[in-house]
Amino acid sequence: MVTPANWVYLYAFEYGVAKYLYFSNYFHISALRNNSFTIIPHRFAFVSAYRKKFQGAPGTLLAAPLMLQCGYHNIIAQGSAPGSGEEQNMPEYSIPRHIWRAVYPILIFFGISIFVIVTAVIAFGLSFAFESALLGDMPAQSIIEYQVRIFLERYGMWTQLAAGVAGALVFALMWRKARTGIKKYDNNKLNPKLVLLTILLGAALNIALASLFVITDIMSHFPSYEGVAEALLSGSFFARLLALGIAAPFVEELCCRGIVFNRLNSWTPVWVAVLISSALFGAMHLNLFQGSYAFLLGVVFCVLYARYRNLWIPIIGHIAFNVTNIALVEVISIAGAEEISAIPMLVPSALVAVGCVVVMVKMTSPAVLVPVPDTGGETIDLETEN
Repeated sequence: MVTPANWVYLYAFEYGVAKYLYFSNYFHISALRNNSFTIIPHRFAFVSAYRKKFQGAPGTLLAAPLMLQCGYHNIIAQGSAPGSGEEQNMPEYSIPRHIWRAVYPILIFFGISIFVIVTAVIAFGLSFAFESALLGDMPAQSIIEYQVRIFLERYGMWTQLAAGVAGALVFALMWRKARTGIKKYDNNKLNPKLVLLTILLGAALNIALASLFVITDIMSHFPSYEGVAEALLSGSFFARLLALGIAAPFVEELCCRGIVFNRLNSWTPVWVAVLISSALFGAMHLNLFQGSYAFLLGVVFCVLYARYRNLWIPIIGHIAFNVTNIALVEVISIAGAEEISAIPMLVPSALVAVGCVVVMVKMTSPAVLVPVPDTGGETIDLETEN
């Protein structure tokens, strides 16, 4: 006999937990027999037969773990993510393990950068020892400042490029392994129109943000960013173009969109994965000013990837953004900042960015998830499943 407590649980589960699971896999529990149940993916309905089968369960306390384990196996073990689901054959992980899997690629990114920088500094220190005799009786602090300045001018960008190349190799291998477990999509190939729109969007966003920063003088409120800006402007134009314009976007997109976003999206809704991976992307820049607009850019690049399911799209957009910034800095340094007004650049660039978004929505098609063949349902025995 079904007790009132049973029915309360049923309705609470259907309209509470079940609505949450609806965002992920649209699954449908067609029968509950003893300690096993049948899952038919890509459908979502709780039919009257389900309630009748529920009578065989020994009370609400036993039924609740069965139902929650059903949802757990369907979402985690089979890889469906609340939102869209990405990794198909992902093993069962605890929540802390999921968090760790999303965070440790960022730690790998920093580890590679630190290793390359320390190696370069040691090599520079050995070579600079031969020049130290020329400094005479300069104070120790002055010698250190001089060495740092010389290092940045001579080797700063080339060190960044070396770190980028090393990171690209590591994350390319990680991405190659990770993508085998990600669901397949149709209509996710690059085409000239989409590439052009992505380039225009990245360039327009950079010009609009740079103009806005100049007009509002917001950088004056972040004095700690001055040192970062000085380091980013060191080296030749060619070195900055390779290190910051190409290598850095490639590595960051492989890490943040390719690996971190997909791992988060394997167990959270798309919008949660977008926000968390973008926040991690912003935190990677290690300063509040750069991290704040990097978060916004991360959201844009995540949305592009989630829509088209092609990692080259955010890579191209990121490269366009960074290359435009490098070119603007070079033009300003040649022409003189006083001869370039930011106000006339803000509105046109913002309109171009908005126009690109509108055209993308209206005239390009999103990627389409390749349906999983329906084999008539999969029966999972709770007595034998861990």
